[in-house]
Amino acid sequence: LPSSGEGGGGGRPVVLVPFGSYCLGVHSEDSDIDVLAIVPKHVTRQAFLSELEPILRQHPSVTKLHVVPEAFVPVIKFHWDGVDIDLSCACLPLDSIPSPVDLSDNEILKDLRDAKDVTCLNGPRVTFEILRRVRNVDSFRTLLRCIKMWARRRGIYANILGFPGGVAWAIMGAFVCQLYPNMDASMLVEKFFWLYNSRGFDVPVKIASIDECRPPKGAAYMSQWSAMAAPPRPMQIITPTYPVANSTFNASRSTVAVVRKEIARAYEIAKNVAIGKDQYSSLFASCDFFDIYNNYVTVECKSLDLETLKVFYGYVESQVRKLVEKLEIECCDYLMYAHPCTEPFGPREVAVEGGVQHVVLFFIGLKFDASAIKALKEQGQPVNCSTPAINFRNSLVVPEKAGLAVNVVKKKMVPDWVKSQYNSLWPASSNSTPPLGGKRKIDDAITGVDAESKGGAAPGGGGNKVPRG
Repeated sequence: LPSSGEGGGGGRPVVLVPFGSYCLGVHSEDSDIDVLAIVPKHVTRQAFLSELEPILRQHPSVTKLHVVPEAFVPVIKFHWDGVDIDLSCACLPLDSIPSPVDLSDNEILKDLRDAKDVTCLNGPRVTFEILRRVRNVDSFRTLLRCIKMWARRRGIYANILGFPGGVAWAIMGAFVCQLYPNMDASMLVEKFFWLYNSRGFDVPVKIASIDECRPPKGAAYMSQWSAMAAPPRPMQIITPTYPVANSTFNASRSTVAVVRKEIARAYEIAKNVAIGKDQYSSLFASCDFFDIYNNYVTVECKSLDLETLKVFYGYVESQVRKLVEKLEIECCDYLMYAHPCTEPFGPREVAVEGGVQHVVLFFIGLKFDASAIKALKEQGQPVNCSTPAINFRNSLVVPEKAGLAVNVVKKKMVPDWVKSQYNSLWPASSNSTPPLGGKRKIDDAITGVDAESKGGAAPGGGGNKVPRG
């Protein structure tokens, strides 16, 4: 990093702070690692991103490097010796960075004028605050590992698509730990599903009061979530630091319906586990996404150039939740909900005239109201989901070297290679977990299911898995 030309005061030119699942202590072998680089005032974010990119690109340990400067949180995504890393940057108005740096102190926000710096700092600040707000960290971590594995295997873990992401699930878990601070992890699992099955999401979930999340004097004002002023959203899981935000802002009526359905299923299993009539492996059984719906919307991204496709499919993925909302609005008379699959499929090589085309597919399952469909058929009216699909297609910017197709298909038209890739993501559990409660047993269940997943076919076997980043 360039020198400021001033005395460093014993600080460092950069401090790296891990956060997210790694900092929470709930990361797994295939988890990504979120890292924030904190730099002094003479290093701009633009310089950090642009000058670090070629250095990383030339490093032999770095692969799959991709810079996303226009994201809500600007980030450099790359793999280091196979480990998936998301590196962001925050600039403090200091000549050098103290080490260690106390990000939990709100005074760190003083004199910051760039909203992106506050947003980037909030990554580790939220993580630290979640840990600070629970009494028994070990029980919280066990609970959260369970919830994360359950949510991933049931296909409801993806903030970009409208499902809760890692932060939201962590806040939901911390909230339960606050309500029941003396329970062990096994009891907390049952209470988690009982609470959200009975409570729903109409009332915001908060682990800190808004009054505790005020900015210090001298900090730039930033708009934040307010129960009175915020537009109504179907799910509201509120972050515990300034500026307060709804971590599930992307949630839609459909994704919340799917989450509630999965929570109800999980609660029934958890109750039976508690009385010895079921086992934790049932909780972690994967969702049969391509068996539970008769109709699907497919979003097909394609390009002759693989690098073009990688960038384009990432853009399309960020827009799929808007297609879900279009389906909700325009098909509201007969569509109960639209369920986006959290996994993209591909890239798949398809022979075309003039070469090989690379394809990535997204799927949305459609749950129709049977009585409404019957009434439409009796009236001779068609069930039409094509209009929102066409409107979505026309709303996106498609590069010259890429193509996009949006279609409605029957279950039998889902390609076999898609089903094969999906099944390879979550191999079936051997159901070997004893039907007993207790912290030790929930730990054993998580470890056992995780080991079975790793022992199965690697995600995207056969080279068909989309390279994330």
